[in-house]
Amino acid sequence: MKNAAALTLSALLLYGCDSMASPEPVNPLFASYSNIFGFEPIRGNVKSFVQQQHDEQGNISSSFQATLAKNGCFETLKAVAPLMALDVDLVKEGNYLVNRDDKQKRYALKDNCLPDRNLTDNTRYESNDKGFVTRAINDTDVSKNIYFEYDEAGFPSKVSQPTATGPFVAIIKDADSAEKKRNGTIQTRFKDEVFGEVTTVCEYDDHFNATSCKIKSKAIGGAKSMPKQLDDPETTKIEYY
Repeated sequence: MKNAAALTLSALLLYGCDSMASPEPVNPLFASYSNIFGFEPIRGNVKSFVQQQHDEQGNISSSFQATLAKNGCFETLKAVAPLMALDVDLVKEGNYLVNRDDKQKRYALKDNCLPDRNLTDNTRYESNDKGFVTRAINDTDVSKNIYFEYDEAGFPSKVSQPTATGPFVAIIKDADSAEKKRNGTIQTRFKDEVFGEVTTVCEYDDHFNATSCKIKSKAIGGAKSMPKQLDDPETTKIEYY
């Protein structure tokens, strides 16, 4: 009887280990939008999210909110991020993202909902065979080109841009673990010299997505101080399908 009980317990323990949730990757569509519009990636089958930073007075310093269809297509996207000079309120109509108010077409979409072209600044988007946008190419100014790289879980690993004054690179490194991908450091380089680091530590939900993050930036070497808004705490509310 003891042997039978031990075997039963072992089987239950093994079943428990096997049935534990494991981290899902970031959908290539979601990862691509997060790079293009500047919000943080989220794992799994997301229905809606609100991602915000608040300053010391509790005022919103950046805000991203979106609703998504079951297939991952973005149905609405509102982004207000002064550091990126970004203020858009978009809805999907056919194969376009249009302004909510005046219905001006802003982004042309491919049939799989990936952005194809920014219609207001001559930028087109190229993707790899896995469905990730890897290049934003400006047809009139090569210094505005941006190149994206991703890790095996669909999180950004490197962003680079030639810029008019010299090459800029942001490298995402030192993640705590496969489960806590947002816990890590972003190292920024200009002309191959490190000039800043941004370190993030987060709390996570049961989908292994960050819901509350503390952020600390620092300038390195002779670089001037980093924008104070980078350090504003971040919160993310997520609804899943």
